[in-house]
Parts: sequence; structure tokens; C-alpha cells
Amino acid sequence: MKALIMSLLFFGSGYTQATDPCENTHLEISVSDTSDGINNGTIEIEVEKLTDPVKIYLYGDDRSQNQLNIKTKKIEHLAIGGYYLIVQDGAGCTKSKKVVIR
Repeated sequence: MKALIMSLLFFGSGYTQATDPCENTHLEISVSDTSDGINNGTIEIEVEKLTDPVKIYLYGDDRSQNQLNIKTKKIEHLAIGGYYLIVQDGAGCTKSKKVVIR
């Protein structure tokens, strides 16, 4: 009974639940495919509402293509294949996308 009274007091006191700090964080990418089989594919990253420091990771189908702690928002010299892009900010918000370079 005491817990029920406490619950009623808590929810009836005008308390509102905080919104998710990652709710407005958006990740958009643009991809440029390779040409003539040369490793010149690119991924450009556009993110909104991130808290510094931002960490960017790219994992390729071939482990030799992995890039960790990327410092730029344009990743270049990519080979044909599948990649998994992860962007994490200082508040712990994580966004990811599967990317294919053709």
C-alpha cells in the first residue's frame, strides 16, 4: 500500500520523463562508388545534434578495410564491398548504417 501511495504521489506531482538525448541525432551519408576497379570509393558523413567528442568507426567485409577512430567526415580510398559505419558521440548516442560500395 505504501508503494502505491508513493507511486501516486510521484506521478501526480507534475514530474515529466526526460526525453531521449539521442532522439534528435541524425546520421546521413552519401556514397560515391569506385570507378574502373580502383579503390576510390568514398563515404561522406553528415550528422546533426552530436556532443563532442565524436568517434567514427568503419568496419569492412575484409578486416584489412577496417578504420577506427576516424577524424574526418569524408572517408576515401574505399574498395568495392560492404561496410558498417558507426558514429558515437560524447553523450553515448550511437548511430549506424550499412553501406555498400560498388
